[in-house]
Amino acid sequence: MKSKIKIIFIIGLFSFVIHYYFGNKSTSNNLNKLNTNWNTFQHKKEQITTHPTTKNELKKIRQTHTTPKHKKDIKYHYRNERRIIGKKAIKYSNPETILTMRNSISENWKEKMVKDLFRFQKKSTKLMIKHEEEVIMVYGKKGRLAELVVINYHNADGSNNSYRALIDSQTGLVINTWDFMVKENFNKPVARKH
Repeated sequence: MKSKIKIIFIIGLFSFVIHYYFGNKSTSNNLNKLNTNWNTFQHKKEQITTHPTTKNELKKIRQTHTTPKHKKDIKYHYRNERRIIGKKAIKYSNPETILTMRNSISENWKEKMVKDLFRFQKKSTKLMIKHEEEVIMVYGKKGRLAELVVINYHNADGSNNSYRALIDSQTGLVINTWDFMVKENFNKPVARKH
């Protein structure tokens, strides 16, 4: 009888360890997939620091920027693994077609962008950025290398706002913005007039 209990106990313990190990591993992988492109930037001791955005930070911003369903079905044109945008995207998707670039890719475009975005923000503001895609913007016979990002400002009072932006791949400057979202702090009590 005691040997049967020991065997059942060992099998149960072994099953628990296997389930715990692989269960946590898959949860960790899902979290990594969720945070793949998100990075948080903030001021610490007179410098800007960065880290991969945590699950809690993502919950706080209630990020709702997603690709609309009707746009997922669109066939985009690519050149050298960058999506081409503009009226002549089809023409320049062929790498044999000559396309002169107005800029080049800078290794530190992201640092330049973050420095520019923090210019008018309070030191307590967190900046969360998701790099979505690399693009080529076509203007006539010239192309401009750019980065498509989602930018979210999370303020100390709990409020946040976000938008999508095209960022110049060389200078880190904002070229264009859209999809503005302003979110209020729902955790803060609101004074009501009666």
